[in-house]
Amino acid sequence: DYICYLGSETRLPMMDMEDAVAASLSLMQVPPERIRIRTSYNIGGLSFTPREVETSIRDHGLPHEWKVHYKPDPLRQGIAEGWPETIEDKFARKDWGFQSQCQDLSVLTRKLLCTLRTEDVEGGDEILGSNGMVS
Repeated sequence: DYICYLGSETRLPMMDMEDAVAASLSLMQVPPERIRIRTSYNIGGLSFTPREVETSIRDHGLPHEWKVHYKPDPLRQGIAEGWPETIEDKFARKDWGFQSQCQDLSVLTRKLLCTLRTEDVEGGDEILGSNGMVS
């Protein structure tokens, strides 16, 4: 079982680490005359709720008897509610062509589960079967 300390429908913006690294490297290669904002650019990824993550993991084979218990912690929930649901990245897209490569929660879930599988296999435990499903 897993305890989630946010409400099940709390939507937050997230980003695949590879997108963050690629955006940083891409920005460093942009000709200076194309950079209009000299402080910082927003770069967006995808937004989802804890319930959507649970559903996505279940779609990848998480056993149905495994339960997620939503017990919002007031401090954590308050912080989450202070964040925007999405990140507006129109200036990054316009000025230097930023484009998130991971905009699908199912793709991100599979990627994360494969990463867990790799880490756990090295430690002797297998989370994902050969078909990529949770075992």
